[in-house]
Amino acid sequence: MNNKDIGWTETKNLDDLIKEGDLILVKIKEIDEENKELLVSLDQEPLIGGAFLAIEPHTGQIKAMVGGKSFKKSKWNNATQAMRQAGSSIKPILYTGALESGFTPAHIIIDEPTEFIDKWRGEPWSPGNYDQKYKGAVTVRRGLEESRNIVTAKLLEFISPQKGVDYCRKFGLTSTIYPYLSLALGTFEVRLIELVSAFSVFPNKGIRIRPYFLTRIDDKDDNILEESKVETEEVVSPQTAYMMTYLLQGVIYNKGTGRAASYLKWPLGGKTGTTDGYTDAWFVGFSPSLCAGAWVGHDKQIPIGDRQSGAVAALPVWRDFFDKVIKEKLRIAEEKGEEFVIDEEFEVPPNLSFVEIDSKTGLLASPVCLFTLREVFLPGTEPDRFCTHEDHMMILDYYAVRK
Repeated sequence: MNNKDIGWTETKNLDDLIKEGDLILVKIKEIDEENKELLVSLDQEPLIGGAFLAIEPHTGQIKAMVGGKSFKKSKWNNATQAMRQAGSSIKPILYTGALESGFTPAHIIIDEPTEFIDKWRGEPWSPGNYDQKYKGAVTVRRGLEESRNIVTAKLLEFISPQKGVDYCRKFGLTSTIYPYLSLALGTFEVRLIELVSAFSVFPNKGIRIRPYFLTRIDDKDDNILEESKVETEEVVSPQTAYMMTYLLQGVIYNKGTGRAASYLKWPLGGKTGTTDGYTDAWFVGFSPSLCAGAWVGHDKQIPIGDRQSGAVAALPVWRDFFDKVIKEKLRIAEEKGEEFVIDEEFEVPPNLSFVEIDSKTGLLASPVCLFTLREVFLPGTEPDRFCTHEDHMMILDYYAVRK
């Protein structure tokens, strides 16, 4: 052990801090098998808690689970028992309702300070965006990728909060949810296992398979004592599921709130979640073959820390997990002497249309467009005209972000 990376102890020399015989926590950095030595660094018991869960979308099997810091100290499982506010991680479910209510990824919504009247409460409600900024005219895609609260609230108001609750139920969320407009910001509580299961609908072509731990239990004579019953339900159409998958890929690869995972260069989609006051941080996302979620927070609902959003506190956990999954695939390919290639992709169902559009205006791309994107639509819902310079001038930051 050396004096490197000990700034958090407020001392420069460990000899001033610990003495022979002290019981300390350390993190193993390197293992020298030949000399039977360890290189360790001083560690501290974390104050913050968390949970992680991974499900195989096509089978419902739980492949990995971390329910807390120490089972010895607490038998409480944050992955299956803890009820925490969902924050923005709920938005993909509400956007699904919007797509099935006639919206497309290219529809324009005005992101501006807005006072809503909550019909259920009969009270005015004025949400703000996370960054306290407003972008003016933005597409539905951009609203999701950047997690614009105003955009989500307007979509929920259009489809109705009750319909938003109905979609939460369709996706398997069982907690108490009231049809208030604040549902747009995930102000209700949810279990991590249910949220990850809900997201598994997107890579699994609209089908949710209820998660389970054990396939079966046999006795010593091979008699089956208990066997899991696979329960499936169609939540949305394959077309809607793929459209949402395509949108959620943009959260990572189109400079959205999950862009810190873009270096993985694998078919991935997901969504950050941050609650008011930074009490809960989420990231839930998926590849074609695995759906996983990370939650970070204290046991008591107190702030994690200033600006500790889902992208800052939870996404690194999720990203490191998939980084290891991908590296394991690389290791297996190297052992077999094979070229490492991406061996999975999100299957595109029939009856979808891909069109090149201007990603800022949502209109058909023309030679004057600076930001083009291949967008997905249900046939017949594509934009009906080409973009012009005048359309660009209606977008607040169209030319401001040109490099």
